[in-house]
Amino acid sequence: MYKSLVSLLLITTLLYSFSCERNEEVVPADTQQLVGSWKLLEPGAFNVTLVVEPVVQTWERLPDKAFNLSGESAVNIYSSRISYEAPDQRTISIAPIISTKRGGPSEAMQFEQLYFANLMAVNRYELTGSNQLRLYYGGDQPGVLVYEKIK
Repeated sequence: MYKSLVSLLLITTLLYSFSCERNEEVVPADTQQLVGSWKLLEPGAFNVTLVVEPVVQTWERLPDKAFNLSGESAVNIYSSRISYEAPDQRTISIAPIISTKRGGPSEAMQFEQLYFANLMAVNRYELTGSNQLRLYYGGDQPGVLVYEKIK
């Protein structure tokens, strides 16, 4: 009985340790590390950028925990605002996206609309030790947008 209990405990521990293994080290939450220019890697059908900048306070009262968000998508230029909840700085939300209204090839327009929908559904982020940003989104088909820091 004792040997089977020890064996079961050992197997459970091994299975748990393998299931928790990651390929890349996750950097502790520090929203200032979001600041910079990022290039979308996945899905990478088009050249898409994301720029995160600190909010400069103006006459309107903005949350202290917010950043401006902008970039170039498959066809249009876009902007929005990203905010987070303390103390869990990894829980974020993205405001509705404003974009230019240029037209383009249908594949690019479809990709862009899906990208904007997924970006607005982002609810969590992760930074890895290899300068990667992962934005996790929910919705009908949850997934992740993976970026690489370029500046």
